[in-house]
Amino acid sequence: MIKKRTSNIEWRQKNDLLIAFEDGQSLDQPEDTILQIDSNYVAIVGLGSGFLLDKMITANPTVEFTVIECRESLVSRYSRKYENVNFILIESIDDLEKHPQLKSLQVGSTQKILNEKALGSQKSFFQEVFWYLNLRTARSLQKYFQIEKSIDDRWLINAKQLLEITRPDQL
Repeated sequence: MIKKRTSNIEWRQKNDLLIAFEDGQSLDQPEDTILQIDSNYVAIVGLGSGFLLDKMITANPTVEFTVIECRESLVSRYSRKYENVNFILIESIDDLEKHPQLKSLQVGSTQKILNEKALGSQKSFFQEVFWYLNLRTARSLQKYFQIEKSIDDRWLINAKQLLEITRPDQL
């Protein structure tokens, strides 16, 4: 299991914008592109400087957003700005598994977005979180389907058969 790395966040001003840097690397830059949202519920993995979240909220004010992040300084800055966004601060997959909102993020109509430009030195950790949310790890399948026997990544190849055996009503 991958855990978050210890890192240092600093803010630098560029024009009128504040940009977050982690260990000297920019976490993201403002862009003109906006991702297409196909749901009323969106989970964003990785916050960065918040440019993606800003644009998505502006373009989709009725959508309910959840942001999953491991860097407390980023969450504390944006949780004050966006009181209507649910921020989940985690340091490990264990923290995510304990969160009461986990099941609703994994299933249903929640659109999951990996904010790749905002990952910085936490890239491996955030990728694992994203895969977990999308039920793409043996651990997430075992937890989601409450499988008592230990399973490994070989089950990912046969995920459809696993679903048929455990929950045929959800196919």
